[in-house]
Amino acid sequence: MKYILFDIEATCWDGYHSNGIQEVIELGALALNHYGDVQDYFLEFVRPVINVRLSQYCRELTGIKQSEVESASNFEEVYDNFEAWVEPGSDTWFVSWGDFDVRILNEECQRSMGENSMIQNHLDLRTAYATMKNVHPRISLMKALEYEEKDFEGEPHRALPDAKNMAYIFRSYFEYWKLE
Repeated sequence: MKYILFDIEATCWDGYHSNGIQEVIELGALALNHYGDVQDYFLEFVRPVINVRLSQYCRELTGIKQSEVESASNFEEVYDNFEAWVEPGSDTWFVSWGDFDVRILNEECQRSMGENSMIQNHLDLRTAYATMKNVHPRISLMKALEYEEKDFEGEPHRALPDAKNMAYIFRSYFEYWKLE
């Protein structure tokens, strides 16, 4: 059993945007073994091709600089790197906080490559955590960490820190998730 805890950052705006298409701009992940131990991590920026200029809102929210995405590889190349890093198999579980990351990843795969992502087995950790704790189903990662009396480590709204903080919750209740 292998667990890939992943998070993406995507183009975003404060309010309405004419095309509303969100593109992946950062992909971060942790690989955990069947004991829940961190084995490796993945982190890459992605160059957007539809909305090439990050909004001020997006830059302020994520701290991602325009120069970081301009010098990054396109989605297809980053996704290929990610897939090679994951080496997915039938025993690979992908874990994200909510369904946003999976939805945007699948949309980007469809748009860029005409196919779905490699994700077959997926745990929406936010929903599973909310059910387990009997709290609001749209609980933020930050609020869940507060419930666990754990400070958020790193920069919020960045892919790898979000994945690392999600790993704290995933590992704290590792036996509860019953992923097979």
